[in-house]
Amino acid sequence: MSEPFIGEIRMFGFQFAPRGWATCDGQLLPISQNSALFSLLG
Repeated sequence: MSEPFIGEIRMFGFQFAPRGWATCDGQLLPISQNSALFSLLG
């Protein structure tokens, strides 16, 4: 798998998110642990 882009959404054929990915299910993510994503999305 190639290096993902910050904020990239991708489908996977299994029931879990790979290491370094988060599920796209409406969960709240801490800004302090996801500063690059927050700076992109605001």
